[in-house]
Amino acid sequence: IQLTRDGRVVVVHDSTLMRVAGDPRRIGELTYEQLCAIPLFPAPALPGDAVAAPVKEGAAAPSSGYTQSGYAQHVPLLSDVLRLVDGRVPLIVEYKMPSLEQWDDGCESLMEKGDAMLRDYQGEYVVESFHPGALRWYRMNDPTVCRGQLASRADLHEDGLKAWLAGELSLNWMSRPDFVAYDWSDRNAPAVRLSRFLGAVMVSWTVRSPEEYQRARTM
Repeated sequence: IQLTRDGRVVVVHDSTLMRVAGDPRRIGELTYEQLCAIPLFPAPALPGDAVAAPVKEGAAAPSSGYTQSGYAQHVPLLSDVLRLVDGRVPLIVEYKMPSLEQWDDGCESLMEKGDAMLRDYQGEYVVESFHPGALRWYRMNDPTVCRGQLASRADLHEDGLKAWLAGELSLNWMSRPDFVAYDWSDRNAPAVRLSRFLGAVMVSWTVRSPEEYQRARTM
C-alpha cells in the first residue's frame, strides 16, 4: 500500500506505473482521481501479461480509464480491496515506503491511515515492509498485529549502508519482526542461516515456478 499525492491509501506494488501502465509517473505524484483515469495493462495487453507496453516517447500519457474494449481497471483504494476480500482469505499487507533512507510525515501518515483501516477490518491479516521503521511503528502503536521484515541481500557500495544493514537483518532489533520474508534466491545467506538457527519464522518471496518452490522449501 502507498499514499497518493492527495493522501489516499492505494494498493499498487511499484513506486511508478511503468510496469503496469507504461507510465513512468510515481504514485506519490498523482492524485487518486488521476490514477482512476490511467488504465492498467491497456490494449493490446492480454490477461496474464506481466508487463504493460511502455507509452511511446513523446506520446501523451493515457488519459482515459477505458481501453478500446470498454473494460477498465485502475489502481484501487485499500478500502475497496478490503471490501472486496471481506475476510474470505487472509491478507499480507505490505507498507511500501519511498526508500529505506526516508522516514517523514508522509510515511507516518501512511502508517496511521493504513492501520486505521485494518483495525476496522474483520478479516485476518499480517503486515510487512522492507522498511524497519514501519515495523517499529507497529511495535510501538499496535503490537498485537503480526509483523514481518521483508529483506534481500544488498551491496554496500551500490545500495548504501542502510540497505545493506537491512539486508543483513541487522536492523531487526528495531523492527522486532514476528517473521522474516527473505528473497528465496538468497535462502543460504549468512543472515538467513543465523536467523533460522535462532528459531525465526522464515518465509520466501517471490516464487514463480514449481521448480523454484521445491528449492525454496529448503528454507
